[in-house]
Amino acid sequence: MRGLEVGLKSLFASLGLPALTTAGARNWNGILRDIRAKLEADKTIPDHDFYDGVYAFLAAAKNPMRNATMHVDVTYDENSVNRVFDAVGAFMRHAAIRLKE
Repeated sequence: MRGLEVGLKSLFASLGLPALTTAGARNWNGILRDIRAKLEADKTIPDHDFYDGVYAFLAAAKNPMRNATMHVDVTYDENSVNRVFDAVGAFMRHAAIRLKE
């Protein structure tokens, strides 16, 4: 799940959004809101579809995968761990096409 956070911050920075300097600014809700606003406001961003897809995965993963894991709201068995691991791995491989850490 920490890998997703790296992807989230990389997407944020690659869109030219301001540095996340405070703990309050580094929460997923605020970051995703700012990314969505940027993508909706500027359809001329090169590779807009790529960024929109990366955003969509992160927004969809936030509650069922990221929050449930980081806040220890769910217990995973081996099969569910493998599904989450595979999904995050596929996302990171895709995001690495254009995003930098």
